[in-house]
Amino acid sequence: MIVAVGGVSRAQCGATSVTPTPDIMLLCEGSDTLITFAVTGTCSGTYEYQVLNGATVVQAWSPTASYLAAPIVMTTFTVQARCSACPATVVSQDFIIEVSEEPVLTGDLFVCSGQTADLLATTDTTAVTWWDAETGGTQLSATNTLTTPALTSNTSFWAQASTTSSGTTGGSVLITECGTEGYAGDPSADYIEISNLYSTAINTTGWVVAISDSYTNINVVNSTYWYLPATFAPCSVVTKVDIASAPNYFGTNIFWNAPNNSWAIIIDNFGNVVDFICWGWTAAQIATFNPTINGFNITLGPEWTGNGCPLNCGTVSGIQYSYSRTGNADNNNAADFICQATSTDAVNPGLTCGWSASGTCPYEVMVVVDTPPTASNPANSTYQCSADVPAPDPSVVTTELDDYTSVPNVTFINEISDGNTCPETITRTYRVADSCTNYIDVTHTIIINDTIAPQFEPTPPDVSVQCIGDVPPMVNLNWTDNCTISGSIAGTDVSSGTSCPEIITRTWTYTDDCGNNVTTSQTITVNDTIPPMADNLNDEQHLVLPPVDINVVTGVSDNCSTPTVTHFSDVSDGGFCPEIVTRTYRITDDCGNEIYRSQNFMVGDPFPEAGFTASVTEMNNLETDVDFFNTTTGAVTYVWYYGDNSPEDSTFHTSHTFPDEEGNAYLVEMIAFSPFGCSDTATIIVRVLEEIIYYVPNSFTPDGDEFNQTFQPVFYSGIDVNNFEMKIYNRWGELLFETHDVNSGWDGTYNGKLVQEGSYVWSLKFKALYNDKKVEDKGHISIIR
Repeated sequence: MIVAVGGVSRAQCGATSVTPTPDIMLLCEGSDTLITFAVTGTCSGTYEYQVLNGATVVQAWSPTASYLAAPIVMTTFTVQARCSACPATVVSQDFIIEVSEEPVLTGDLFVCSGQTADLLATTDTTAVTWWDAETGGTQLSATNTLTTPALTSNTSFWAQASTTSSGTTGGSVLITECGTEGYAGDPSADYIEISNLYSTAINTTGWVVAISDSYTNINVVNSTYWYLPATFAPCSVVTKVDIASAPNYFGTNIFWNAPNNSWAIIIDNFGNVVDFICWGWTAAQIATFNPTINGFNITLGPEWTGNGCPLNCGTVSGIQYSYSRTGNADNNNAADFICQATSTDAVNPGLTCGWSASGTCPYEVMVVVDTPPTASNPANSTYQCSADVPAPDPSVVTTELDDYTSVPNVTFINEISDGNTCPETITRTYRVADSCTNYIDVTHTIIINDTIAPQFEPTPPDVSVQCIGDVPPMVNLNWTDNCTISGSIAGTDVSSGTSCPEIITRTWTYTDDCGNNVTTSQTITVNDTIPPMADNLNDEQHLVLPPVDINVVTGVSDNCSTPTVTHFSDVSDGGFCPEIVTRTYRITDDCGNEIYRSQNFMVGDPFPEAGFTASVTEMNNLETDVDFFNTTTGAVTYVWYYGDNSPEDSTFHTSHTFPDEEGNAYLVEMIAFSPFGCSDTATIIVRVLEEIIYYVPNSFTPDGDEFNQTFQPVFYSGIDVNNFEMKIYNRWGELLFETHDVNSGWDGTYNGKLVQEGSYVWSLKFKALYNDKKVEDKGHISIIR
């Protein structure tokens, strides 16, 4: 079972336990160790961990399942675990790290070659010995002092501090005995024993011990809980019996009787399972364990595996036996317990209270023996020009070190050139010496190499010109160089050999003494992109098409050359009355830029433009005479058709009487003809509509006889019955009746009651049958009884 400082959440979602590995260890001061965490439970999200040192968070909540611990004194840490899907459920477990004190190492840490060194290792709590190797090797001194042999090189020695922990670093709160058939002194009493196997007091405020109360139902709990003391003394035992007169009476009968199924459990103040024992129950029955204890819903996860303890522990040869914990075992199964003679109120034989750790921690001390100084060659220096090279300077040696002389002396010796150019290499030698005349020589390599190309003044920008005569004249460009003098140089032109466009590349090039060169160029594009010009042509009308004549194109010119004029096309619209022929001429310059000029020829007789108006296009069936007015141009003869099977007419203006049949529409058509027979047609639709005729009575008598019981208008013709509205108002403007059904009338009632005699206002809204004409009317109706 887990210790009191740990716990298991009883929620369906969440961690049920967390185990640190190792949970106790001895650590050498100044070193660290990785503690790993294992968690059990049910989690649909991610397990998260937090580590505390007392109330201080040393590693905040994260998915990291480990902690790198490096305490300098003995420390009890607490690891907490939760599931991100249900973070309110938190379990915890302590782990303890004792620290072996690091000795204070003093003495001769630097000696000259051939000398001995006296070393001292001092601690407050541990024994120290001296060795020639970190592990194993030969012991050089059995005390904390050491005089070394004569040394000729740097040598390490190890002071090994041997430590045993204080014995307070482990323990458990466990169920250590369950007696089902009494104990010495009272063979009929059942009892339960709880032990604190820590060597320190444990805070058990709010912790309860619960027991079963049924031999057949594992989830029945005794109604009485045993609340453990607020402080559980170290290495102590507490018991409860079911003898009412006993001072440690459980408070009710302990419902145990061998050989029958039973169980006992310790729950901490957070609802976590601290320890559990059961006997007789099968693993399948234990999996259903789910009682409510002290307000917590309890289930078993890793707190018990397998079947319960066997049902064979009672009285043996008249001596009471109990389920007793075997040693400090906590395997969470029946193997943790044996059946042996009872021993109430005393820590069971084989149980230990607390445990300890021990180990040896080696700490290295190195005695340094004087050696020659060290220094590295200064980094190579590179310069562009000889004039840039500085004078010799010992300060370029910056890495000189010595184990005895704090600042070795650096002096310039000489320099040698390799006699080359571009590049030239100069080697300078410096000597580094300590106070014992030991020295080394280092070299500083200087490379003189002009790698920077000369520079031109800004190159003229690229240009584009229309004609060769527009190309700008050649100019000289000035150059400068970092190591030589300045000057100027002319460029060269190279043509692409093409035209429209012709590309001229104007290039300037200069090379310095080390072969660095600079090249720049300007691109001049000669390309005539401007089309030629010509006057526009005028349209003409002819009975026949005239011949092609390029001389009709006038005002021809170009910016660079003399354009040519050619006939491009004659395109007919394929028409008649008249035919339109579009004649196009093309004007092209030497670069193929071209424009077009066109003129239209109207060949033959044009179409007339027919048109007429009517004095009226919609009329009722009582008046059907219509006058038509001819507006045609370009015609000499006309034919009229009236669409009612009447004879055609050929007058310029005309009149016609249409049949008075309601709802008819007639297509009136006039065809106009030019002198050469080209025609055009115009049309108008004339409609004969039904006249709107209706009658509205001015009174009615809703008195219950068979006459004149409702008020409604009478429509004879011309109304659209699907677009109708009638409303009735009293003299105060209150709406009494409304209908959209032309066949529905007002019966003189309002809210189911007949209104009083008198005058009322009616309003009508409806639409004409054959057009969008809207009619609105209103008046008064009198009710008479």
